[in-house]
Amino acid sequence: MMEIDVFRIYQRLGNLFRMKYNQGKLFESEFDPSGVIRREEVVFFEGKFYSYKSFPKAREITLNLRVLKSIITKQFVLKLRNNGYRFKGKYTAYREEVEQPHRDVFSVFKGFEFRTILLNDQIFLCVDPHIVFRVNCSIDYLLRQGFDCVLLSDFSVSYSGEEGTRIDGYLIETVGESDVSFCRIKNFRDFTEVKIPVDKVFPEPRPELIQMILDRMGRNFDVTSLQRKLSFLDSKTASKDRLIRTLEIVQGLKQEIFPLEFGEFKVELEDNPVVVKL
Repeated sequence: MMEIDVFRIYQRLGNLFRMKYNQGKLFESEFDPSGVIRREEVVFFEGKFYSYKSFPKAREITLNLRVLKSIITKQFVLKLRNNGYRFKGKYTAYREEVEQPHRDVFSVFKGFEFRTILLNDQIFLCVDPHIVFRVNCSIDYLLRQGFDCVLLSDFSVSYSGEEGTRIDGYLIETVGESDVSFCRIKNFRDFTEVKIPVDKVFPEPRPELIQMILDRMGRNFDVTSLQRKLSFLDSKTASKDRLIRTLEIVQGLKQEIFPLEFGEFKVELEDNPVVVKL
């Protein structure tokens, strides 16, 4: 292990693992190379386009670590996706589902948060274990389970938008009219009110909301206890347990994701975390 000095803004980082890389070529241009090379091969950084591949109107530049970090991040995310990982936001990846008896209502996954960080002219991967909840039941499913429309209101939801996009909003009320039911939702994008079919609306994946749903369905299951267990909150050796889990995650990444190879670059991940000295 090694010691490095960092600024206090990094006090809450998880474990840092150095990424080693060989010297390769980088190319820069003010012109968008779309249609010339694949989007996966390009990053847009501070007003310019960069790639590890040459393209028309591009010029080779000396190694820029900030640009390289951006390219490494993109290649890391792409390879995670290609290997079956899903994402919550930009920086939380998950794939391993935890067994539990209520998958019709929700799923929970073991995952990790990550960042790529440039410190002392070196690039690091910051990894921190994280769990992800996902709600599997739509408002339509809950109605069919006997939920009263009155109970299906006043909480955050997501719904399917155009082209499969997920849009967040606030459920004002669920309305049943003859054979047609719909949800009145305040859209969090522009705060307009919309009416969405009940089969396209899903409760927000918050443990306390999932617990309320299970309780109303008469199911004896403690979501909070599961959350605390998976987050090591009940462990007397929580720091040690988190480190062990982090090392398991990193070993999995080394076996499946690393090395990252693009252009003339080959990026490898070291086994041991660095010791951060504040």
